[in-house]
Parts: sequence; C-alpha cells; structure tokens
Amino acid sequence: MAVGFFIAVVLGGMVPAKAGLDIIAIAGDISTPSPNVFGGGNLTTIFNQAAFNWELAYPDPDQEWTVTLTYNWGALGADQVAKFTDPILDADGRIIAGTITFNNINTPLISWFADPNPDLILDNPNFTPAPIVTNQSFAVLDHEVRLNIGIRFAATAGSEAVGRSDLLTISMHEIGHGLGLLSVPDVYEPPHPLKIPEEVSAYYAGYEIFVSQSEHLSRPSLMESMTDLGFRFYPSGNDILAMATIAGYQNPVLNPLNIPGVVVPEPSSLALSLGALMGLQWWRRRKQSSSVSVG
Repeated sequence: MAVGFFIAVVLGGMVPAKAGLDIIAIAGDISTPSPNVFGGGNLTTIFNQAAFNWELAYPDPDQEWTVTLTYNWGALGADQVAKFTDPILDADGRIIAGTITFNNINTPLISWFADPNPDLILDNPNFTPAPIVTNQSFAVLDHEVRLNIGIRFAATAGSEAVGRSDLLTISMHEIGHGLGLLSVPDVYEPPHPLKIPEEVSAYYAGYEIFVSQSEHLSRPSLMESMTDLGFRFYPSGNDILAMATIAGYQNPVLNPLNIPGVVVPEPSSLALSLGALMGLQWWRRRKQSSSVSVG
C-alpha cells in the first residue's frame, strides 16, 4: 500500500504535527540513584525514551492528551522497584499528572540495568535481536480477532542486563499507570473486564481486557504486576488498547515501534501517516527468570 504523508515546511524547516499524547517529563530528585545501577545509562535519558515510546501509540494531532509526570529516585519497599503516586485529575476524571519513584534503597533484591542506548531496539547489543512476540486469537461478539498481548526481548548472554530490572521497561510500566491504569479512591475503578468500545477501535469493539489486581493486565503484557528480570518489555497491542479505552482515545497505533511479528489489523493510511510524522519528532524531544513487583 502506497502511503503518503504531509510535512509542513516553514522558512525551509520541517514542523512536525503535534502529537495527540504529549508526556511532559519533569526531573524531580534524581541526585541519589540506587547504588545498584549497571550499564552506564542514566534515568533522564531512559525516562524520556520510555515516554516517547508511549507517545508513538497515540499520535493523532486532533486528539489532545497531555500528561505531566515527575520522576525521581526514592526509598520504597525492599521488593518493589517503582511506584506511581500523587495522581492529579482533570474535570473528566482523566489523569493529567503524577509522580513516579524508582527505588534507590541498597538491597540485593533490586539491581538495575540502565541502558546507555535506550532508543535501540532490534540492534541493541544488550538484548537479543529476535523478540518474543505473543499473539492470540479471541472470539469477540460474532467474529474472531487476533491481538498482540506481549512483546519481550531477552538480555544477551554476558550483558549487564542479565538478571537485572530493566530501567526502560519499568519506566514504561509506571508511565502506563500515569496514562490511566490506576485504582485508588476517586481516580479510576476499572471494570472487570475492560471492554473496548467501537469509538476506540471498530475492529476490537467488544473485546474484553481482563484487569488483574485492580491496576494491572494479564501476563505477558508490559502492564502485568510482576516483571521478569533480564527481559525488556514494550507496550503490546493489549496495553495500548487498554490505555486508549481508559482515556477515551480513538484509533491508537498498535505496533508503533514496528517490531517484527506483531499482529495488527490492516492499518489505515492516516494511522501510518501520523506514525511517520511522529517519528520525525525525536529531534525536538525534551525541550526477568526471576521477577520483581512493580507498582
């Protein structure tokens, strides 16, 4: 399918379309990182990349969605790697701000991998180039649909990512809570299951996403409650549809990172065009074997 897209040119420069989802990342207290951080990367670069990965799934400039997230290092429980707190809501009940804390206590239970190149996916030397992609078929109303419910990369043998919590994965997970998958008084009380409306996706309308433990999705989604050490997860179609349903976002892009093997419905020219435009925005950005519990 030939796909064209429009790029506005003003005074010889490109002006990319404003994304539907705009995650404003604010560095809080990041002066005291965990003593158990390996890999050479830093939280700011990794968190901004995590935000960008989510933004790619919701690129429609006609659907405004802004979330301000403050991230920091701080003390949490000995077995909890990170937590989303302090949600702020707009008049419609959509989360518009909150705080994400990454555990910095010195405990052997938590060891972080901070990727120095979090933007690399298939060519990342710290993870195998072949993703573990889980697609499943589901009966929805009077027809059957296929949906991607998990995308994982295993740490390369000998890499410092082996046996550690991936800071990029945990950042994307906690941002997911900031996008709406949160159950606390007066914020979001998810139905069980979460039903996809036709406004969000005509193809998946009627599909029901099971919400476990009030604010997590089933394994192997990025938003599951336990994250495997030594693995990198990315938002699956299941994760993306869940956030779109909670936020009332229509027609999200279900494979925004173009990861091989991910099954999606035939994309529209508009969705592909928006995805291409969103990819141009990177230049202007920021003006586990074992498992651990994630908030």
